[in-house]
Amino acid sequence: MRISRLFVVAALVGACCLAATASASAATATCTGATGKIKLSPGLTETAAVQNIQIKGELTGCTGEGAQESYKFQIHAKTAEAVTCSALAGAASGEESTLKIKAPGEGNSEGSVAVQLIEGAGSLSSGPLTGGPFEGGTASGSLTQEYTGGANCGKPTITEKNGKLKEKAAKKVNKGVVTGGSVTIS
Repeated sequence: MRISRLFVVAALVGACCLAATASASAATATCTGATGKIKLSPGLTETAAVQNIQIKGELTGCTGEGAQESYKFQIHAKTAEAVTCSALAGAASGEESTLKIKAPGEGNSEGSVAVQLIEGAGSLSSGPLTGGPFEGGTASGSLTQEYTGGANCGKPTITEKNGKLKEKAAKKVNKGVVTGGSVTIS
């Protein structure tokens, strides 16, 4: 009799633990800010080239179930085709693009991502994330980008010295910053 009661209690405890484990879900976060640095290689000019895009930054103002206040992130992307300065009007990245969200103490969540190369607010959307607190979730939203020399991309610089005009070749646009954004991870 006593053994059967212990068996029933053990079975109930085990079932409760199994149900709690099965119902646990990935963390969710809505982040209202973003900052970071952008590198383009080989850099935008009026000569078309495939661009490697590297963005390293931080998502801030994060709230949600199990969310930390901020997360570091990295994006490695490549444009799907060769682009020129006109890409700053909104070229999307290609298939070789990855997103990594770093959650201190919880591991990293990673997945494929599509991100716009654009001067201004550009869209961001990921495929399913693996690992870390966002296992099985996706990321979507926007990142606001500004590029050093972006407004003058492909335009030569004309200066005047001693009454003579001098033209300098246009500089490559190869760096920028993330100045804002909003990203939801769920």
